[in-house]
Amino acid sequence: MAKATDKLTQRMETILSSPKPKLTTPKPAPPVLAEPAREESRTKGRSSTYKICEIKTIDGGTLKCVIRNISAEGAMLVGDGTGGVPSSATLNLPDTRETKNFEVMWREEGRVGVRFLN
Repeated sequence: MAKATDKLTQRMETILSSPKPKLTTPKPAPPVLAEPAREESRTKGRSSTYKICEIKTIDGGTLKCVIRNISAEGAMLVGDGTGGVPSSATLNLPDTRETKNFEVMWREEGRVGVRFLN
């Protein structure tokens, strides 16, 4: 038992006498840049929402996306598939089973702003 204790003591002394690793402080994350200001062209306010919807394209294809805000005049749609949204299509609203023809007014990565035509 004395040999085990001696070995343990030696090991502890080696660990304690070894140079300490340098601790580095991680670099701070870059500041989050605000979205560029966009001139407001809406005439009616929009309501925030989170509704999954379907876009039907002219050629019969469909895309899934989420309505993030909506008004009588338009909506903001978000999702991975928004890059494939054509310049005009039909939006199927899930809660009212209503369809709205629209045209895209603006695009940003992962989202589009649409104006309803009907």
